[in-house]
Amino acid sequence: RTTRSSFTGSPMHAYAQLLLLILAITSTTNIMVEARFRCSKRVSASYLEPTQRKEDGDLICQEVLGETSICLPTGFCSNPYHRGCLARAKSQTWVQRVLQRSTPVLRTCHSEDPPEAQARGYCRPSALEYQEIRIASQNWESAFFTTWILQILLGEVLNVPVSIETGERGKSVDFYHLDTAMDYGAAYDYKSLERGYEVKDCRNIQLLNQQSAQNSGEYLSCSHAILEVWTGNTAWIRDLQLRGIIEAAGDLGALGYQTWFVPRFTALRDPTLVTHFGIAGEENRARLAANFLRPTTWGHYCEHIAVDGCNQADAVAQRKPASSSEEELYFHPDFYTGHFRNTTQNDCGIFHNNCTGHIVGTASC
Repeated sequence: RTTRSSFTGSPMHAYAQLLLLILAITSTTNIMVEARFRCSKRVSASYLEPTQRKEDGDLICQEVLGETSICLPTGFCSNPYHRGCLARAKSQTWVQRVLQRSTPVLRTCHSEDPPEAQARGYCRPSALEYQEIRIASQNWESAFFTTWILQILLGEVLNVPVSIETGERGKSVDFYHLDTAMDYGAAYDYKSLERGYEVKDCRNIQLLNQQSAQNSGEYLSCSHAILEVWTGNTAWIRDLQLRGIIEAAGDLGALGYQTWFVPRFTALRDPTLVTHFGIAGEENRARLAANFLRPTTWGHYCEHIAVDGCNQADAVAQRKPASSSEEELYFHPDFYTGHFRNTTQNDCGIFHNNCTGHIVGTASC
């Protein structure tokens, strides 16, 4: 399956190189992608506790994000790329060749920067006075990376302001966000493209959203581009093209695929589980049922399994779920380790021909 975007033409060589830079930024720190990086210390295998001293938090941030990151009063690590990405790239020779100048300049300010951003030297205004471009982020990581690449190229190389639309109020995937926000919003927000086509300047919609937030009004999304669209969405792409709302979609040059995976410790315990040869066929049914037990939601665990309903912390849950969405989670990095049960569906002694193991989507974790 291929990924597509609304931009046409062959991908720039700089695009591919910048993708490698983005991947290096997000992968060489040996951490998982998450919404924000907490200034926290691990006190058990499953529980993170806020640091008591700012110095401890600074050390955690520097270990994770680099020596210029500090622990902010919000409890999250600061973004070392807040002023720009290219100036901090390790390969300054490549950066100078792309920019055709010896020293990278500050990134271009956009509408979601703090009011004092320019005065504090975080960014510079667009000398071109170019209308801000707003990109819909989608809600998965590869789409974030593609969005960031264009935000960096436009904002740091071409001096064009770029903001990111998540489709939900209060969420951000801005590459330059001060405390490394990486929130998962809406996917395939077609209405945002239609609204961007109608109003042209999405900053006008953002002003309406600020006003509606004061009285809990509806959030209106607005964007000019979606940079990663999977081929199963050709119907709405064609509809928007026929109505003249978007340009013809073009290939990004990336190939994507979908798959299931098992944790590393499971693969090490039984290497035969890493390919379909080890899980296919009736001869493997009982082994799969025994290995892949039923995961239990946080809400079900507290209601039916925990001794006191999670009123007190135990080895699995630190507290009760605080919302209906938390009740449906199979895992929470801070408060619920997850729990697996051997149910009758896993019992091949009772269900000889249809006992099964279980898989779970990562969106529930």
